[in-house]
Amino acid sequence: MGLALGFDLTFFGATYNSLFINNNGNVSFGAGIFAFVPVGPTGGARKRRTT
Repeated sequence: MGLALGFDLTFFGATYNSLFINNNGNVSFGAGIFAFVPVGPTGGARKRRTT
C-alpha cells in the first residue's frame, strides 16, 4: 500500500498521488520494490582515499 501524498505530483510526465518508501530507503511510484538492492545511487564518481 502506498503512502498518500494528498496532492498530485507530476514526475517525468507521469502524475502520481502516492509513493512507496522501500526497505532500503529508496522511493518508488506505482509499486513497491521488495528486493533489497545493496547499491548506492549511480551517476556520481566515487573518490578514493589516499593516505
